[in-house]
Parts: sequence; C-alpha cells; structure tokens
Amino acid sequence: MRAEGARAEAAMEKDWTSWNGYEMERSDPEPGVARLLVRPKAGTPLARDAEGRPLWYWKVHFWGAFPFVDLALLARGWHVAHATVDELYGGPECMRRMDGLYDAMVARGFSRRPVLCGMSRGGLDTANWAAHRAGAPAGIILDNPLLDIRSWPLGAGASKGGTAENRENAKRAWGLRDDAEAMAFEGGPLRTAVAPLAAARTPVLLVQALADTVVPPEENGLPFLEALRAAGGVCETIEKPGADHHPHSLDPPDRIVGWIERIRP
Repeated sequence: MRAEGARAEAAMEKDWTSWNGYEMERSDPEPGVARLLVRPKAGTPLARDAEGRPLWYWKVHFWGAFPFVDLALLARGWHVAHATVDELYGGPECMRRMDGLYDAMVARGFSRRPVLCGMSRGGLDTANWAAHRAGAPAGIILDNPLLDIRSWPLGAGASKGGTAENRENAKRAWGLRDDAEAMAFEGGPLRTAVAPLAAARTPVLLVQALADTVVPPEENGLPFLEALRAAGGVCETIEKPGADHHPHSLDPPDRIVGWIERIRP
C-alpha cells in the first residue's frame, strides 16, 4: 500500500503534457485536486458508445500504477481519466470529487457510462461511487480491492493494517471519532454497495489475488462477490492463485480488456 502511494505521488510530479507517449491534459479545479485526461494518439479511431460519445476508462486511484489496461484501451481509442482522491477512503469528500470528474466529463460530451477501475484502497472509492451513482458506470473492476476499513488500515483481521497516519485519515474521511467508532463502522461497500449494484445490474469484475496478505480476500473481495451473487448481481472473477497484493492487473491484460469490450455501453 505504501509503495503504491509513493508511485502515485511520483507520477503526480511529472510533466503534465504527456503520459507514456500519449497526450495528457491536466486541470486543477480546486487546491489539492488534479484531474487528468489522456487521449488516444492522433489517427486512432475513437471508441464510442451507442450515443456516439467517446468512451472513457476511469483509473480511480494510484495513477500510473500497473497501467496495462490503460495502455491497451488507449490503443483501442478509449480515453483514460483520473481525479485526486488520495487518503479519502471512499467517504463523502471522495464522492464529491468523483461526482465532479464525472459531471465534467459528461458535460464535455464523453460517455455517460464509464468503466471504472479500483485497485487496492481504490476499491472503496470505486464500489461506493458506483452505488452512489447507481446505473452510471458501464461496469467496475475491483482489483485486490479494499472494501472494509476495519480490514485495512485498522488491521482488525488478518492484515497487519496501515500506518497510524492511514488509520487517522480513514477515521477522518468518515467522521469517526475514535477507534471504537471505527471498529463498529458499517458504512463500507461490503454492507452498503451490494444492493444498489445488484439492482442497477452493474457488471462487476473482481480481479483477486488469493494469497493477498495486505488486503486479505476473505475480508474484502470474496465476501463482496458472494453477497453480490446472492443478491442477483452481475459479476465475474479472475482469480490469481498464490499471488500476493502486488502486482495488480494482468500483463498482458487481454482477459480484463476482453471483459471491458463485452460490457461496453
């Protein structure tokens, strides 16, 4: 988790006009919030939805980390977008910032149905926003997702948890006054996102490392998948037996990209 954050911070210090050979646009709508948009290369036919709007892939957290899917979609004419949600743990401020990016993209003529990817703690952001704006995502990818702050950063289960700063940030993000309130917290996606996602028939792809020691699957991705299936949700899984928290995604990313192309709006 700490290494992912360091990579994200390093990426945010680079030149803002290009990314991996692609043109990139940055805007800063408010202090501490950057929005990024990477465009396909000139001459690449744009991928469009049924309304003719350009399709976009939303890398919710850890910009620049394990970008295999991002690059594959750019080569297929998709745009890739991101907004700063660091250390917000899927809370109300995270939802406000994600609403801001989504509304801005739609206002600019992009598809109303993005595909979101939440890696690690980005699972909180992604699942919560997909429930908050139920029906908006064309689909979501949860990649070794954190879905319960009690698992990480609090470390109440099999994980050793995060740093003291992580724990304080998670409590602050949700307005939790102390450890007792945090341990009793019932507001995470495991409890609140399943019903809205199932009702909206939002496709969910769980990419799960089965030996994840940082974000244990039995406390996060696997019970979420089981609950979603029980509720009649639309879900698939790609299991990675023996794999730990890193690396995320797949290289090559063909199975994930294939799923995205199947559920594209």
